[in-house]
Amino acid sequence: MLEQAQKIWIDTPETLNVYADFLETFTVTDRRTPVTLAISADSHYAVTVNGQPLFGNQFADFADYKVYDTYDITALVREGENQLLVTGYYQGESSLTYRVGEAGVLFEVRQADTMLCCSNAATLCRLNAGYRSGEIERITMQLSFSFRYDAVAAETPAPWGPCVVRAGYAALYPRPCKQLVNAGRVPTRVVAQGVFYKPCDQSLPCGEYMKQSALITLRPKEMGFDLSRLTMPSDEGISLAANGGDGVFLIADLGQEEAGLLDVEFTLPCEGDVYIGFGEHLDHLRVMTAIEGRQFAVVYHAKAGHNRFVHRFKRLAGRYVQIHLPSAEATVHYVGLQPTQYPVGDRGGLVCADDLHQRIYEVAKHTLHLCMHEHYEDCPWREQALYGMDSRVEMLCAYRAFEEYELSKASLRLFAHSQRENGQLELCAPAEADIYIPSFNLCYVISASEYLKHTGDCAFLEEIYPVVEKVIKTFADKMTDAGVIGCCTEPEAWNLYEWAPGLDGRKADMWPPMDVDFVDESTGKVLSAPLNAYFLMALKAYGEIAAALGKDIESTLALWKPIAEASERLFWDEEKGCYASYCDADGRKHYAELTQALFLCAGIVPAKKQAALRRKLRDGADWVPITMGSMIHKYDALMQEGDTYAAFVMDDIAKRWGDMVAVGATTFWETFAGSAEYTFGGAGSLCHGWAALPIYVYYTYGSAASRAGFAVEKEFAKKEVDG
Repeated sequence: MLEQAQKIWIDTPETLNVYADFLETFTVTDRRTPVTLAISADSHYAVTVNGQPLFGNQFADFADYKVYDTYDITALVREGENQLLVTGYYQGESSLTYRVGEAGVLFEVRQADTMLCCSNAATLCRLNAGYRSGEIERITMQLSFSFRYDAVAAETPAPWGPCVVRAGYAALYPRPCKQLVNAGRVPTRVVAQGVFYKPCDQSLPCGEYMKQSALITLRPKEMGFDLSRLTMPSDEGISLAANGGDGVFLIADLGQEEAGLLDVEFTLPCEGDVYIGFGEHLDHLRVMTAIEGRQFAVVYHAKAGHNRFVHRFKRLAGRYVQIHLPSAEATVHYVGLQPTQYPVGDRGGLVCADDLHQRIYEVAKHTLHLCMHEHYEDCPWREQALYGMDSRVEMLCAYRAFEEYELSKASLRLFAHSQRENGQLELCAPAEADIYIPSFNLCYVISASEYLKHTGDCAFLEEIYPVVEKVIKTFADKMTDAGVIGCCTEPEAWNLYEWAPGLDGRKADMWPPMDVDFVDESTGKVLSAPLNAYFLMALKAYGEIAAALGKDIESTLALWKPIAEASERLFWDEEKGCYASYCDADGRKHYAELTQALFLCAGIVPAKKQAALRRKLRDGADWVPITMGSMIHKYDALMQEGDTYAAFVMDDIAKRWGDMVAVGATTFWETFAGSAEYTFGGAGSLCHGWAALPIYVYYTYGSAASRAGFAVEKEFAKKEVDG
């Protein structure tokens, strides 16, 4: 595939945020034979055939692991001459969702064995006239650029010119998981409308510009429409009219959290800048378009008359879309998103007699599904990034709810391609970050073992085995005289375990401020209990992988017992009856639920101490509370004792996740605090992959819960996987 296609780009000095069009024609004499398009790009692409858009998107990949897509375009072609328009987008800078490569697109159209056209030196190209290329606002550091589009300029494009041929790729690979599906316009409802006044500073970034615009909410009748005409899409449209202000605004509610392509349609009497913001809540009676420097907004310069626009190059997410129209009157036909979804099955679902738990299960599934696209994501709104710890929880939930394995395999492979020379994996994949998280890299090894348990896919584990082995040996080489492994002391090592005081690896003078910071990156004198527990869990997982592949790693596995014994001895605090998180020259310090849970999960705790430690973990001792992202360890630790804590675990889920359901959450949050101002400066996501955890708990411990009085109507014990 793509053997004859050449990688091409436009001759331009611009290297950031570039949109370029490429044009080819081809002839079809008989439509009875399927016509296919194969395409790949750095960074993204959008395709139209004979003026009709083809939905698709570039897989997140690397230059040495370049992925192409194949589409059947028979329904879009006609007999005779056809036109293929490819718009390539080049981000030009690394982010947490993309590792910078060389700009280019390559594509070919075939009918059976006949090449109809392909990208080559004769392909025509031009800068896209609508999109502004070059430096503009960034949505977040993780997602990189927002966009600015000029519909007036788009009507007078530059003439076509020659393209530049660039070196291709050593190898190309088919998409390793399913292509996304476009669900079309989601129905939306107007929940607020009125007039806005522009801020005095016209040079503000787009999100800040919207945030500082004054809003005056008016009743529907004051704007010329009644309560029976609040839903979109609408062929007739919602006509807004008002006296005063610099224009009219409305806020559309998608009904629930969604992720997909921005879609707007409206009519204006004049051209002008339309500002569009997207977000997850209306806590401030408006969409929060600017939070701690992040710009959750875009700009569309509208033409006079009818405008219809769909942004096809980057997913946006949220529940609400706010639009500012620069006119005293406008007719709005649609404001919302076209959800782009990863296709999933359903293993039949979980039917629970308890209505609250049933609702929690359904919301958890929606949360998980919104965090599944080219790979697993932490959240669809703020980052869309693949993390080692977040994705482990997501994989475990997806195995059970959707019997989905391809996306896990694709995500694990991406991480494998991200391995640094020092053996550590990148912070995210594909990405190029200044930092990495050691504990998350140990989670990767655990995830690889769990994938093997669920699939028996030894061939894939053989492929990534060298990566897994290097991760383990990298940590094993950090053995200290104390008999445990030491913290990673490289400047780029972020010793994060969870977002809790003393466990987030941040200095006390950094944002958000934390009470303590025990990790001394310069000397490495501080020894970490959570890191050693994660290492022992990963070492056990490594042993399971090696056994399945017939590898002899006896000498490495021999480290488990002495490290476990040294950890138990070193971090145990007899007076407090629990394990300290850290130990240094001043003695043991910092006590956290996570530390106790990890020691129990890792098998470090002697049998005679386990029951008492679990009771304290259940009752809430005077320890730093565990957070959302780490709850899996607490529940796993408690459920080691059979049915004893099953009712508590289910009640705890009912309380914690039930509180979110009670306030109308359609997806579960990054933290239990939600979008409160003290949660990441107000930028805490309201849809986060690790919050789908109840799915894992229900399926893994459902039988024990039933025996403990948790009523499950559907028998799924035969399908459950031992957690």
